[in-house]
Amino acid sequence: MDAKYNLTGLKNIYNEYLKRNIQTLVFEIKNGKGLFNFLMFFSDEDTESKDKLYLFLRRINTLIDFKLYGSHKNGDFWIFIKDWHKKLMIKE
Repeated sequence: MDAKYNLTGLKNIYNEYLKRNIQTLVFEIKNGKGLFNFLMFFSDEDTESKDKLYLFLRRINTLIDFKLYGSHKNGDFWIFIKDWHKKLMIKE
């Protein structure tokens, strides 16, 4: 069953990147042995990646993309994590 999460912690960095007109948001989080790289792209020309969050699991060399829902400027970054996403994150 899908789990719904709101990544509200992205609000400040998201708004700062928009304000500075930076087209790519990238950061890494280490959790245990896992290395999780988060990527977002803001180009108006790139409709494919609009409102998507990419999660690169560095250790297992796997990319997952999540559709983002909600008002990002107001701090809503809803994603739905499927069971297969969870398994990959645990493997990382």
